[in-house]
Amino acid sequence: MTFSQNGNIDIIVNYLNPVIGSSDVLTFEISLGTHSVSLSKYKDISKYVQLITDTGIVISEGFEWDLQNAEDHHTSGILKIKNYIDGKLIVGEDTKSFKLIFKNIPDTSERAYIRRRKA
Repeated sequence: MTFSQNGNIDIIVNYLNPVIGSSDVLTFEISLGTHSVSLSKYKDISKYVQLITDTGIVISEGFEWDLQNAEDHHTSGILKIKNYIDGKLIVGEDTKSFKLIFKNIPDTSERAYIRRRKA
């Protein structure tokens, strides 16, 4: 789990694949929280994310967002992306690390959740 606090909005990311063990879909539990601004424009977090691997794969589209809580100051849900592109795994045995990038939340250009493979 990763916690990021910046620009009055906290972002918590929990990478669920080690728990659910699926290699077909990358799954993240994401929570946004604030006590000073409205989160209404972030109800579809898929518009604000990008996945980048250490092998040079960049994914900006195709995310599925299952909104589970849409309060004005607390938003959460499950973000999923299919773990393949052009018939190859995005995150597989050869992947040493990947980043889930959050852009422009709220006015911070970029924040990253980084996942490294354990040795």
